[in-house]
Amino acid sequence: VEGGLGDVAFSSGALQDWILLCCQLVEGGLRDKPGKSPDYYHTCYSLSGLSLCIHLAAGKGAASGPGQGVSKTDLLYNIVVM
Repeated sequence: VEGGLGDVAFSSGALQDWILLCCQLVEGGLRDKPGKSPDYYHTCYSLSGLSLCIHLAAGKGAASGPGQGVSKTDLLYNIVVM
C-alpha cells in the first residue's frame, strides 16, 4: 500500500464483508461477532476498521472509497481526519 503503510496483513474486502454482514444490527450499533450485544467499544473499533479498509481500497483505485459515508480516520489517534 502506498503512503508508507507497507503490506497489509489482512484482506480489506473480507474485513468489510465481516463488519457489514456479521457485526451490524438492524437496531443500530456494531458487535465483535454474531451472538454478542453491540456496545460503544466494538462500534468504535468496527467503524475504524471499516474506514481503514475503505480508504486503503480508494488509494488502490478500487470502487469503494470516498462517498461511502465513512470518514477517513487517523491510524494512530483514531480520530476523523479533516
